[in-house]
Amino acid sequence: MDTKSTNALESHQIPTVTISGDVNRGEKLKAQTLSAMCFALDRTPHEIREVFGCRPNDRLRALEEKCAMLAALVERLQATGSGCEGNCSTIQKSCDGLWKLCFETLCPGRVPFSRYTMDEASQENHIVLNEIVPVPADADNVTAFPVAPGQYMVLTHPVRPGFVPKKINIDLHLANGGNNYLDIEIEIFLVSGGKKKKIGVTYEGNNFLNKDGTQIFVAWPEYKGRRIEVGYAEKIEIVLRHTGLQNNLVSASVRLPHDTKEWYELCKHWGYGDCPPSSSTAC
Repeated sequence: MDTKSTNALESHQIPTVTISGDVNRGEKLKAQTLSAMCFALDRTPHEIREVFGCRPNDRLRALEEKCAMLAALVERLQATGSGCEGNCSTIQKSCDGLWKLCFETLCPGRVPFSRYTMDEASQENHIVLNEIVPVPADADNVTAFPVAPGQYMVLTHPVRPGFVPKKINIDLHLANGGNNYLDIEIEIFLVSGGKKKKIGVTYEGNNFLNKDGTQIFVAWPEYKGRRIEVGYAEKIEIVLRHTGLQNNLVSASVRLPHDTKEWYELCKHWGYGDCPPSSSTAC
């Protein structure tokens, strides 16, 4: 085993990758992850990027070899009483965690969406809820417009990669030129594993529209101080319920804008594809 590996473990120092200038959140997260992997696998940023930049089989083989080497080094240090003590276990667990993460992301059978789909999603600056969800057991539920007084409709969106909405944009068209938006009750649900969780308050149409029909953009609900994210295995459903006595709901437009630039920076695959050019950058 080389001296460099032994020194890295004995010092218990996590090396850092320096990034200069104005950087966004995505770049900072990538730098932090890269630093952790450099430490756990005892390799420079360039070597780690090469592992992720080459063919999948090469990536898996390289990671497996480095984790096996690290495990052997930990055992040797423990056996010789080199002062590793409890930190060896922590380091080994870190490597195991990184290996599991890499396996989840490198195995095609475990990837929820292809790069093609992810690239498509990165260009969508809002999610449109235009799929009607039927509720067969409820006679008040309708699956086509108009929505008459006493009836309701449920709208959702197609399956897609996860996202974090910023606002809720809703436009309503009532019959006879009506502006009784107060009569339209609106609820938002996060659907996960077949279970629905209500998020936000029970809204009314006039929370989203002024009497003259101009839109009011409502902020997306938060949980513990952060906007609620929608996972790739989840969907948003919005219930539009007519609680009034007149003017059918003829049509509705529901959109959830989100920050595509932030989404792209956090979700793009860095170093994926051909091997990157050589670099002398060290941890």
